Amino acid sequence: MKSKSTYLVVALVLTVLYVGDEQRWFRQMGAAAQGPAPYLECEKLAERADPGARACYQRLSQSRDQWARAEGLWGLGDGAGATDAFIKAAEASPKDPARLVRWGYLFLSVDQNGDAKEEMEAALKLNPDYAPAMLGLAKVLSESFDGKAMEWAQKAAKADPKLYQAHELMARMHLEDNNPEKALAAAKEALAISPDALQALAVLASMDQMDDKPGTEWLDRIFKANPKYGEAYETMGHFFVQNRDRKSTRLNSSHIPLSRM
Repeated sequence: MKSKSTYLVVALVLTVLYVGDEQRWFRQMGAAAQGPAPYLECEKLAERADPGARACYQRLSQSRDQWARAEGLWGLGDGAGATDAFIKAAEASPKDPARLVRWGYLFLSVDQNGDAKEEMEAALKLNPDYAPAMLGLAKVLSESFDGKAMEWAQKAAKADPKLYQAHELMARMHLEDNNPEKALAAAKEALAISPDALQALAVLASMDQMDDKPGTEWLDRIFKANPKYGEAYETMGHFFVQNRDRKSTRLNSSHIPLSRM
């Protein structure tokens, strides 16, 4: 048996390594074992347009843990390197659905929806009750206006009541379907969970714009949370065009002469 002094020496060495771990390898490897923690810190910084986000992703990109490295490379815009790291991360922990979901989102970010769908479905095979995979599949399906997208978003919200992103997605899809009442309700659900749910705020801002309101409190809240959140204008522009086309269609149909028989 090892003596107590041996265990004390080992503990002391590990403590020194951890404290002096400038690259945060030990912290990241531990976080990876617990779940999607490798990217959360950096993502929160990025959501606030914090200048420290890039340095955060750079630290991850230097990690010995392949999942953390994949997230870091992705955050730095190295899609090819991130893909290679995700492959190794999935091989290192083949029963972890979280890695597959994040890999799926990487595919979705570059419009490889077929690959994204495969990864989300593979994650659900590993864990049929995994809410992030349900949400990921809903997002992929929503890109092609698949009716099952709403079903998966609802399942995700039910599986994880704190998953405000599911309500954000439902709000957007309801507005796509020209159902502002349900869109408003879903957006408010998201904000009740997370007051800074940016896509929910963007949907509400879009609804104000569609109602020809001159100003909107929602934009103020968006840019207070993230001054560089350009997706707000992208969302508003999308629904502005959609609303204009609907009005044009209604106007044109009102001038179609009735047939005489």
